[in-house]
Amino acid sequence: MDFGVFVDEEPKFHAHVSKIVENASRLLGLIRANFRCLDTVTIRRSVAKLIPELKHLPYDHFKRLRALGLSILHHLRRRGDMMQTHKIINGIDRVDSNIFFELSSGSVTRGHNQKLVKTC
Repeated sequence: MDFGVFVDEEPKFHAHVSKIVENASRLLGLIRANFRCLDTVTIRRSVAKLIPELKHLPYDHFKRLRALGLSILHHLRRRGDMMQTHKIINGIDRVDSNIFFELSSGSVTRGHNQKLVKTC
């Protein structure tokens, strides 16, 4: 165990995920046993199905997540990608932006010079 990553002689992603799921299940058991009241104010994680008022909401349409004010993972990843793009283009992270992006050389950029060119 090193920095929360499961290390093995034959690294397999399945072993790492199994260990994380095991730890998460243990934590959920502790939460369920020690909290008298599970509501949307105190618990805002994957324990949404334990909250009685949200138990009836279907998970496949993300209604539980919306009721808790949480974003789905896809949106969080997109947001993170956009923030990282901003950091690279503006030189906050010292990475050569030409490796990842092509900036527009045209004169029509709607008021800024950081328009990215979309390539197929």
